[in-house]
Amino acid sequence: MIAEQGRVRASGWLLASMLVIAASARIPFLDQSLYDFAPNRQHYSALIARAAYFSIAGDRIATWRKAVVDDYMRYTIQQDPAIAERVAGLAYRATGGERLWLARGLSSAYWLIGGLTLFFAARRLAGDVAGLVTAAVFLFLPWALIASRSLQPDAMAVALMCLAIWGATLYDERPTRRRLLATAAVVGAAVLVRAPTACLLFPMMALVLWRRHGLRGVLTSRDAWTFWVLAVAPAAVYYGVVVWTEPRFGLVAGGRIAPSMWLDVTFWRGWLGRIGLSITIPVLVIALAGAPFARGAARVVVWSLWFGYIVYSLALPVHASSHTYYQTMLLPVIAMSCGPAAAWLLSRSAQWTRVLAVVCVVGLCLGQAQALGAFVHRDDRARLDAFRAVGAATGHSLRVVYLTDHFGVTLRYHGEVSGRAWPWRSEIDFYRSQGAKAIPELPAADRLAKLSQELNGAEYFAVTELAEFNAQPDLKRCLESRYPVVASGDRFVVYDLR
Repeated sequence: MIAEQGRVRASGWLLASMLVIAASARIPFLDQSLYDFAPNRQHYSALIARAAYFSIAGDRIATWRKAVVDDYMRYTIQQDPAIAERVAGLAYRATGGERLWLARGLSSAYWLIGGLTLFFAARRLAGDVAGLVTAAVFLFLPWALIASRSLQPDAMAVALMCLAIWGATLYDERPTRRRLLATAAVVGAAVLVRAPTACLLFPMMALVLWRRHGLRGVLTSRDAWTFWVLAVAPAAVYYGVVVWTEPRFGLVAGGRIAPSMWLDVTFWRGWLGRIGLSITIPVLVIALAGAPFARGAARVVVWSLWFGYIVYSLALPVHASSHTYYQTMLLPVIAMSCGPAAAWLLSRSAQWTRVLAVVCVVGLCLGQAQALGAFVHRDDRARLDAFRAVGAATGHSLRVVYLTDHFGVTLRYHGEVSGRAWPWRSEIDFYRSQGAKAIPELPAADRLAKLSQELNGAEYFAVTELAEFNAQPDLKRCLESRYPVVASGDRFVVYDLR
């Protein structure tokens, strides 16, 4: 009994130490620009968080700033309810200002909560060592350190996934109505925050229910029906309203589902490449090798999560093969695969050997993070200064045509302007075979007239990507021969179209 208490106390101290180190590792450069990770997605979330803040900030926000954000939101199709961004907006309001480090700090907090709950889940399934190794992998893998500081809903969604995994293990251990309802609520919240989490969580819960009630019970038991209704209802209601009120939503969402890509070797190469850039292939191999060591309920959870991840990637082949941050949801699966394997390998070892193993896992992860540049500071002041100069030169106009990076969300955020994006040559080439989605080949003057008509008369043309501007000589000739330059610098130029 005394030995057991000592073991639990040692695990508690080790877990607490890991959480403190994990929190400390996420503080450096938390206030740097959003170009450190998925800049397009981070700036999109930053704009939504700003809109949420402005909507509740009252008279402290200038009218023109609200007008810029309102114009962006009017033409933006929100593909999820932006819960994480709205929480960030509330945090801005509570602290009296828009602070990106605060929003990113919230993402890190969600991740730490996820690591804590994943520890409890793995410990229930395979013991203290499994819990500690699982938490160590989830908290300290380089990709976890980078992704968990990102201003986007993935950190909140992954934390809810971890909580759902814990709930599933508790229900499998003792299937009570209270545990089922709690797990259903968490799964429903995760799917509402990020719908793709359903691909991982639904198979997991289906197998847990099958394990407890049998196949017939999964289809007919009151518990199963209660779970599915509660887990599906929040997202079903939200997306039902969105589809009803926003006819463009179906076109955008449908563009992510492309089964024909399964027959294209480019998809498989891109998918593996995204894993290699994020999780890294050695870590993937270790996790796959460790998964078979899971036993009992752990086996059900681990293999159902792997199955769900494959479904997730096949359901969203465009993004799984091209957007590295779409591999963030793989991290709980990797961690849960490594934990039981470590517990099995160290089952006959002394207590000090297990502690040393956990410390080594943390050390190796942090060492790899340093080697891969997870703690590198990005100095983007020149780029951001260019955006702000464009905003000042245009008077923060709502009718700007811009040739800039990341579809204009970066300029919209930092320059506080609105308008329409001028396509890059690579975009036109990419969408050439996309039928109705294709960007038409037009002379620069005709395309500019079309965009100006959409804006009810464009006022300015802003360029912040000069290399791309030089690669489109037709556009450059059109602007230089017809319109005066109102502002320019080393990284930007603004033409007056009025």
